[in-house]
Amino acid sequence: MLYELLTGDLAFVAGDPIAVISQHLHAPVVPPRAKRPGIPPGLDALVVRLLSKQPQDRPTSAAEVQASLARLAAGETVEAVPGVAGQRHCWTASCAPAGGREQELAEVRALWKRAWREGQVLLISGEPGIRQGPAWCASC
Repeated sequence: MLYELLTGDLAFVAGDPIAVISQHLHAPVVPPRAKRPGIPPGLDALVVRLLSKQPQDRPTSAAEVQASLARLAAGETVEAVPGVAGQRHCWTASCAPAGGREQELAEVRALWKRAWREGQVLLISGEPGIRQGPAWCASC
């Protein structure tokens, strides 16, 4: 709900319920600042932590979230989860790390080969337009 209150959008949107569930399970959340650059970085980091796929990366209790919000209100910083809120969010020409998307493509190729060998399906999901265009770059 906090994500929706901050951005005016749901964190995960798709054309059908199965795709939404897939995004909840597998797709990284688009940081709120990517949609509303005026959101304070600490609040952005907290929301990303709250929506982390890994339970150990999320706050452990509502009391911890309340304490983080109180620290933010007092002007203190809230620690981001390494590799989640601090990661590069963009692959446009101006922001892409050297080499572009080669690592991602290699991972997808390896997953595709494994799925093919095992008679499985590889599902790739995400928000349309993710990692492209200036709105996404705004958070970099």
